[in-house]
Amino acid sequence: MTRINARRAALLTASLATTAALAGGVLPTLADAATAPASSTAAAKHKKKKRNAAPKATFTTTRDDLTAAVDASASKDADGTIASYAWTFGDGTKAKGRKAEHTYDEAGTFSVRLKVTDNKGATTSVKKSVTVDTSATTPTDPTTPTDPTDPTTPTTPTTPSTPSTPVQQTGAALGMYRGNPSEAPDASYQSTYGEAPAVTSSYYTTQAPNESYETARVQRGTDVFLDFDTKSTPGQIGLIANRDASTITNWVDRDLKSAQKIAAAGKASGATVYVSFTHEWEVKRAQNVLTNSSDRDPATYAKAWNVFAARAAAVAPDVKLVYWVGGFSSNFSVIDQVMAGFDFAPDVVAWDPYVTTNGSATTTATKLFSSFSDHLDANATYLGWGSPTKALGEFGFSLEHGDAAAATFYNGVRAGMSANDISLAIQFNRDKQDPTAYVHYKIDGGSYPQAEKAYAAAADDVNGS
Repeated sequence: MTRINARRAALLTASLATTAALAGGVLPTLADAATAPASSTAAAKHKKKKRNAAPKATFTTTRDDLTAAVDASASKDADGTIASYAWTFGDGTKAKGRKAEHTYDEAGTFSVRLKVTDNKGATTSVKKSVTVDTSATTPTDPTTPTDPTDPTTPTTPTTPSTPSTPVQQTGAALGMYRGNPSEAPDASYQSTYGEAPAVTSSYYTTQAPNESYETARVQRGTDVFLDFDTKSTPGQIGLIANRDASTITNWVDRDLKSAQKIAAAGKASGATVYVSFTHEWEVKRAQNVLTNSSDRDPATYAKAWNVFAARAAAVAPDVKLVYWVGGFSSNFSVIDQVMAGFDFAPDVVAWDPYVTTNGSATTTATKLFSSFSDHLDANATYLGWGSPTKALGEFGFSLEHGDAAAATFYNGVRAGMSANDISLAIQFNRDKQDPTAYVHYKIDGGSYPQAEKAYAAAADDVNGS
């Protein structure tokens, strides 16, 4: 079993001004006091204070056999001083101080994270992958990488004849979906939990990605799942499968180029951008959300996914490709059929397990997550890909079962992720219409304090806070 490494330190505790910026608000400006009328004296007392700038976090690493040494001396705070340095080494070990050293129990690649806090409480995080083994001393990644230039888009899409090799991820992250950018989800998460989410998601259909919002996320160290969905445009899957030039230029390439820009912006913080094509396609097919015959055909969807993957390789080389399914046992055969038709191995396979109202109140996270995880572990195509990273694109527990039962479930999330080799998980913090009933999955807001507390503890445990 692959060890799940704690990888996500608390990300950014923003000032009220930063929260307003995340929400898309515009802070008011005041007239210059010299030109303001005398009646504006009271307003002048409320003149906007200078915003505290977040510190810059950066560090160098060197290794000697199984020992990694880290040095954050280059971290700076433009308008103050750095008050503290906190390290997580990706194996559950933590340290404090401008410099630190850690000896690992075994060789491997680990996600090392630094969080710096300035004298006014603002924080910034950055992470790097560090490989240790028993070879000679070698320096690793002494500088922060710079953003790449935006690549040129080839006119004609192509797909390779053999599957590519997935990039294995290091560390683990537990986060939350609270709505799309127009609902200011990160500001509300920070208000509730005191930090930005370690990983979150956005769903885009006909609209282009919100580059400014997603960029702010990754710059703060949050990993982002971006799903580009075709459900509102009947026939679009078939057009992509047949490499329709207009559809690829105006939809596929448009969204992937945006994802590449966001991914480039997140390099300094170590954040990752994941992209998927029409998540839960087989669920939409089973529920007749997709009505076009071409859109519903497994072979056509696999061909369209291949085109999407090829375009991602061409115009968005810094993103990670996700095959995102519902993962229900009734759809296993269709999922297997689609996977067998892929020319690319995804970097991540994600699924969406839920304990619904009709499910058992005593279902554990380990049991819930295992159904599709076990299926993947026995799937020849998945194994042939090299067993890509497993993730939960969504998961939740019906609060109709009660606060105490939900708390018990969320207390077991870390164990469930570890037992099933799951590296990324996003709690779906929304109430929604399931096939048979309207179900409550929103754990915070005061109505379910035990569940909210249990989730917060699980996030701290998984993310290494």
